[in-house]
Order: sequence, then structure tokens, then C-alpha cells
Amino acid sequence: FFFFLMIRRPPRSTLFPYTTLFRSIVKYISDRIAVMYLGNLVELADSDEIYEHTLHPYSQALLDAVPIPDPEKESLKERKLLSGDVPSPINPKPGCPFAGRCPKATEACRTTSPELKEVRPNHFVACHLY
Repeated sequence: FFFFLMIRRPPRSTLFPYTTLFRSIVKYISDRIAVMYLGNLVELADSDEIYEHTLHPYSQALLDAVPIPDPEKESLKERKLLSGDVPSPINPKPGCPFAGRCPKATEACRTTSPELKEVRPNHFVACHLY
């Protein structure tokens, strides 16, 4: 997974690309998180907001995939596997890029690309469900 890490030291900020397989540490090193799917921004919010009020189905799938460190609790966790094929980023279909894998997709998702909009204070999502 690929993230951008911004370090703020007045008078300026610096943005670094950051790649990790450990999504759980992103919460602790980031003030804000942007979730992208096939090069499209699907959700943007403060890190606590993303973890407490995840809105986009792809963001939810990412967080559901994070293992729980307690083996007993992990064994009780309901697995939510995504089905469908990943669409071609070179020849994308119309509509939301995640529609073919989204368990909540509607007809609007398959035909119209959702706009990124603020649905909670400082929490933006590109999804027809909101």
C-alpha cells in the first residue's frame, strides 16, 4: 500500500511518498488519510475519523483486512472478502472504478462517476451512497 506522509515544520510542510504493508501503523503516523482505488481518490479525512467512521466500501474493505493482534479475537472476526475482477486501469469502464467489486453498488455506480464531496465535517468521500 502506498501512502503520502506529510511532515509539518513551520514555515513549510514536506510531503513524502510512503509505502507500507502495515496499514495499522498509518493511523499513528498520519494526521490525515487519503484512500485511493486505481488512482482515484475515494475517501479523505483525519486519521481518527477514517478509523472511527469509515464510509467508502473500499476503505471499509481495507480496514477489515487488518488483522487483530489477539489470536482469539481474530478467529472470531467475520471475514468479508471482495469478489469480482479488478478493472483495467488502462481501459476503465464508466462509473465508479470500484463498482464491479462493491457489495453495495447500485446502477448509478455502474454508469456515473461519483464526485468527491464532504459528507461529514472535513470528511470527503466519492460514493453514490452518500
